[in-house]
Amino acid sequence: MNCIVIGTGWLGNPLAGSLARKGHSVTGTRRSVDGLSETDYQLLAYPPETTAMKDRLNEADVVILAFPPSRSSAEQYTNDCVSVCKLISRDCKVILTSSTSVYEVNSGTCVEEDVVYDTESTNRIHRAEHALRTLLGDRLTIVRLAGLIGPNRHPVRNMIKSGSVYAANQPINVIHQQDAVGLIEYVIEHQLWGETINGCAPEHPTRGAYYTWMANELKLTPPLFEDASAESKLVSSEKSLKLGYQYQFPNPFDFPLDYISVTA
Repeated sequence: MNCIVIGTGWLGNPLAGSLARKGHSVTGTRRSVDGLSETDYQLLAYPPETTAMKDRLNEADVVILAFPPSRSSAEQYTNDCVSVCKLISRDCKVILTSSTSVYEVNSGTCVEEDVVYDTESTNRIHRAEHALRTLLGDRLTIVRLAGLIGPNRHPVRNMIKSGSVYAANQPINVIHQQDAVGLIEYVIEHQLWGETINGCAPEHPTRGAYYTWMANELKLTPPLFEDASAESKLVSSEKSLKLGYQYQFPNPFDFPLDYISVTA
């Protein structure tokens, strides 16, 4: 299958490499390709308006939008996503790597994919979802990823640096990088188009228990916690499980630590 990963950063790079090793023809993009080492896939510079990129997009079977929202304006992320999708063929499918941040805090109620939100939402990721669904219909699958954890990326370090006091009893919603990649690949392999799917580890330990444990494992001073009540949300992974995806790390306490940097 001819796949294009727009944005080969922390998530897009391992995704593109994994797809290539599984036999797909893969092109990845970055804003700058200078000084990068060899990859398992063809790498082209972004933006997509170059002749080479236009040709690749027109030939693509699947395009994965894996770049983060622009900070320049509320509309820029939507515009960037739409500009890519206007260059693909009518048969091409699209996966948007979205975020569970589109869900509002709701005092612990389990949030599922069919929650309906105001189309005038100020959340730039939700606005991009809405625009792409309008443009692509069932050719689009949205994968809403929970907090991403993996190599050199773990929120406990930022929590420690902030000096803030966090609510200890809030459930966490996280997913390991390997499962984020695995779920996106599962969508492609099983042709799950027209869907919206949460990607989140099925188990939800409390913030206090998990991040204290993680800090201790990484030999860092734990963040500050208090037992005061606070609003929270619980992201459901039930749909992804019903669709047949099996999480490699359903319990965040089982996320591998051997290659996570402990640099403060």
